[in-house]
Amino acid sequence: MAADLDQDQLSLTRRVGETVSFSCGRTNQCGSNYVFWYQKKDKETFKAILRITSGGSPGKPYNHPQENDFTAARTQSSCELKIATVQVSHSASYYCSFSLTVGNLVFIFGSGTKLYVTDKDIVKPVVSVYPAASRAHLGGKTSLLCLASGMFPPLVQFSWKRQEEDGNLVDVSSLGLHISLFTFCSSLKDFNIHSLILLECPTAQQIPITQLSLHRSD
Repeated sequence: MAADLDQDQLSLTRRVGETVSFSCGRTNQCGSNYVFWYQKKDKETFKAILRITSGGSPGKPYNHPQENDFTAARTQSSCELKIATVQVSHSASYYCSFSLTVGNLVFIFGSGTKLYVTDKDIVKPVVSVYPAASRAHLGGKTSLLCLASGMFPPLVQFSWKRQEEDGNLVDVSSLGLHISLFTFCSSLKDFNIHSLILLECPTAQQIPITQLSLHRSD
């Protein structure tokens, strides 16, 4: 049985009239089975949009009310759903799926991608990184806080990266996430500053990376 399907895009934001595509990876695990695309709006049930054969031919037997707005394509290892001209009514989460028969019929789903469509101006977040007070300073460690605020739509995804002396970036875990109205923050606690040269706090929205430099202590 396939472990999962990859939907790496947590969220997407588009202005009315723009184009959007949703990607679903590892569909080579699906064999000759159909790949399905579903739409899930807030406070509504899942609605099937279309299905795609292993040969890449889409079918729309589900009478989705917006089915004519969607097209799809399938390659050997991925599948794509596309909306050529988005409207506010397309705001929803989109999931890819396929089915297996293992005694019973089993459906495998991707993690989903949430689409925000707006006719308002998209406001990029203001992002800052701060050292946070911590008793761990005495042990050569510190806590850091990354703050994003003032954005629209009010959604960001944080990640933390460390730059080594050789220039390579290494992902480090974000140990805490706190969300409040129009203000998002992510904390990295008890991090060993002796091995840290540069810390990055990028968000999912396309803005310059906010960086905090910490010097080595010998």
